[in-house]
Amino acid sequence: MFFGHTHVPLAFTRDTSVHGGPWDTVRIELGKKYFINVGSVGQPRDGNPKASYAIYDTVTQLVQLRRLDYDIEKAQQKILDAGLPKRLAERLAVGK
Repeated sequence: MFFGHTHVPLAFTRDTSVHGGPWDTVRIELGKKYFINVGSVGQPRDGNPKASYAIYDTVTQLVQLRRLDYDIEKAQQKILDAGLPKRLAERLAVGK
């Protein structure tokens, strides 16, 4: 299962127990269940200010977390222009 918009990319595998945590790549294996959080395009909270998303290759069964730069200053200005708290704009630059 893939999910996101929860700000912190995490992956969990369930076979006889559940284990997981931060990730860069996950290889899907038969007989296991996966809960893969791809993070979020905005407001990352894992210390990395870049947007995050994932690519799942169904042939190789490999899931890769990707990071992408975006115009943080423009996003910060839009937050301030909307009248939202300054701390929401500031946190974008540090990914917290």
